[in-house]
Amino acid sequence: MAKLSITGQMKVSTLQKGFLREFGLTLRIYDGRSFADPTETLARVRKTKDSGKALSVAKNMKVGSLEDKFEQEFGLKVQVAGSNDSYLCDNNLTLIGARQEDDNKVGRKQRKTARQNNAGLNEGDYATTSLISDEQAESLFADIEDHYNEKATWAVLVSSCGGNLQFVSFDIQKDPTIEEIQSSTFGWLFVAVLTAEESFDLSDDARTQILDDLESIADDLYDAFEETGFDPQGMTDYKIEMVDQDDVTTDITKSNS
Repeated sequence: MAKLSITGQMKVSTLQKGFLREFGLTLRIYDGRSFADPTETLARVRKTKDSGKALSVAKNMKVGSLEDKFEQEFGLKVQVAGSNDSYLCDNNLTLIGARQEDDNKVGRKQRKTARQNNAGLNEGDYATTSLISDEQAESLFADIEDHYNEKATWAVLVSSCGGNLQFVSFDIQKDPTIEEIQSSTFGWLFVAVLTAEESFDLSDDARTQILDDLESIADDLYDAFEETGFDPQGMTDYKIEMVDQDDVTTDITKSNS
């Protein structure tokens, strides 16, 4: 189990780098109402005197409990944020749970940017490819993404094909075979996005399994699609995308052979 041992002699920057390395999240450290000077030691910015006792952090600790522990036992005000420091983590999640949620949130934004860059699109043009906002995607897919990432069924399929799946996410995209979308509810694809360390080729069996699973997921999300403004009757097909470590997106719905 990943653990981090913290002492007053550590510099603020050392703790933050170690926290990001061990848990994949950002640790905001405060000195009063301002962020602490990264070159200072923790003993310098903490509210209480150094007791000489180290503080240990484990990945099964809840975010809120961790922040309280820092405050009560170490005299430091801290907050746990996402890996890119753009949002604060849910206090009720464990550190490992917050990391998984961060993979989904930040990964989705990174893939969105990568697809824009690959297609030569600007931010305002992205709707020509994706029909769903980050907030809608989070509302629709957070639970099912957690399920498939924790269950690791697709990770096993990808592994059998020689790949190393990092995480799964979902998207709604415009069907490029339809020249013009008549409305925002017609002509859309339900997409599984497989992010891996490097590119891989899906076997026919693995591809069939993922497409079958996508159909089942779509059935389960029928009402949620409607509530979000996407008519399930307007979905024209399913798609599988692969994103590699270089943020290159590839459509692997069909076999290349």
